[in-house]
Amino acid sequence: MPWNSTFDMLEFAIKYQKAIDSISADCEMELQQFELSEYEWKIAIQLQDILKVCHVTVHLNVQPRTMHFLDGNVFNNA
Repeated sequence: MPWNSTFDMLEFAIKYQKAIDSISADCEMELQQFELSEYEWKIAIQLQDILKVCHVTVHLNVQPRTMHFLDGNVFNNA
């Protein structure tokens, strides 16, 4: 699912924000055009939070209406 890879990329970028800012600000590397402003970082964090819900939901892959939980076991209601 496309949002999974976007979530993973944002999670990585936010974790390494200081390093990414340092690299993109380095004049010798000529990456200043890719620097993110504080506002853009805040948007990235908000987007990650939104995608986190989808990321968790997809990995659970559970349909609550058709599943029952009893003593830690999952039973299909077929």
